[in-house]
Amino acid sequence: MVPRVERGSREYLNYYNGRESVVSDAEYQTRLSRINIDSKVRELFRDSNLRIRRVNAGETSSKDVYEIYNEPLDKYIYICAHLIKNSGQDTPRKRIQIFCDYFGLIHNGQQRQENKSYFFLGLYPIDSDGNVVYVLLDNDGYSLNPQNSYSSLWIDFEAIKATAINGYYFGINKRNANKYFSFKINYKSIVLDALEHDDYSSIIRNEGDIHILEDNGSESDDDIIFVDDYVPSRDAVVTLDGKAKIKKNSALREVAFMNAHYTCALCGKEHTFITNNDKMYFEAHHLIPCNINVQRHFAKKLDHTVNLFCLCPECHRKIHLINNGEITDLLEKLFEERERLLEEIYNLDLNQLIDIYTHIDRRDEENM
Repeated sequence: MVPRVERGSREYLNYYNGRESVVSDAEYQTRLSRINIDSKVRELFRDSNLRIRRVNAGETSSKDVYEIYNEPLDKYIYICAHLIKNSGQDTPRKRIQIFCDYFGLIHNGQQRQENKSYFFLGLYPIDSDGNVVYVLLDNDGYSLNPQNSYSSLWIDFEAIKATAINGYYFGINKRNANKYFSFKINYKSIVLDALEHDDYSSIIRNEGDIHILEDNGSESDDDIIFVDDYVPSRDAVVTLDGKAKIKKNSALREVAFMNAHYTCALCGKEHTFITNNDKMYFEAHHLIPCNINVQRHFAKKLDHTVNLFCLCPECHRKIHLINNGEITDLLEKLFEERERLLEEIYNLDLNQLIDIYTHIDRRDEENM
């Protein structure tokens, strides 16, 4: 075990003024102290159609929380802003972290609602002129209730460096599929467009822009499978009409499509049609239906790439609409592709899967 050291005594690799440099923790803390979070957040949303207000201390467990309201969509976006600090890892080319003492954004145990989204916004100093790299992290999968322990969200060092050089970078943490988008202020229009229209296609331009981040902070193509436990208070949302549903992470779909090389898992089709953001269109299907009634029978989250398959639109509709007597062959083909993982992670066999499909209304399971 690495012994703890006093603050300021450890050195880290950083990217500053256009070059990599090794600095002490104390020097890095000095750079952070020059960043005014409030002014940087307001600069980000200045001149946009989104209405911003700072949440007062009585409403939140964290200090720098902002409510952004999208009036045309009647959608609220909550952003918890933090300075990005060094991780304390011994390896010089390390992950970076947003390090905060509370993940909680809203007090009083308020439940997630469909018309509310929650993000963390990190700020990392990249030069002596006060410019920063912003890192927007989707808060899918994290509790809104205050926690007493320190926690962190990981970003790769190369993401910061690439952003400082190229202007923007999109990554996904493979452990929990939390997506993050790092960008400089001159790219803010891409982010604002995504937030205003609730459409990430302007950020995820194509699969080449997506970088997979392992849970140890390094980017790799290794197939490391980790599925989080399902926690109702964390992973469910309440719809505007008061019904509970699973909150699905849209970043998982991109990962599922990439893993399948944009090929339908049932018919093998590689070409459907090109969408308006220049991507081949496919649809993601949860093999184990991802709804509250089914999820409560599984300890692990069903909204995960292990349970997601890339399907063409025709096959996706077929698996939702075909009669019970003919669905067995479709389920068997998908199940056999990941039989080991489905058995190990979800303790599921093919007969149990077929039984689930014959006792649910498959037409209501997913948006088609």
